[in-house]
Amino acid sequence: MIIYHICKRNEWESRKDGYFQPDSYFEEGFVHFSNGFQIAQTYERYFHGKKGLMCLSVDVDDDDENLVFADLTGSGEEFPHYHDLISVDKVRSVIPIPEDAEEALRILSELE
Repeated sequence: MIIYHICKRNEWESRKDGYFQPDSYFEEGFVHFSNGFQIAQTYERYFHGKKGLMCLSVDVDDDDENLVFADLTGSGEEFPHYHDLISVDKVRSVIPIPEDAEEALRILSELE
């Protein structure tokens, strides 16, 4: 299963010891992800207008015990969350997100 994570470029570039270690993991104990059909709305809701962003596509097993789907916002929609650091071996692609919001949404919408 491919899931997606938007992060700051410097978060991705600071990976170490073979693991991607986003700030949110250390703050919350898990990494926020989106399914392909959710990633554009995630960008609009939390990242619109921000610069220096990357979108990681990550391949995880459906039965991975660290993968949990939950509705943390009360929206009625469940999003994937990963309760461990992400091995860089699981990262299939790193997509730079354009600074132009329309272009960013176009690219992210194609991931659906």
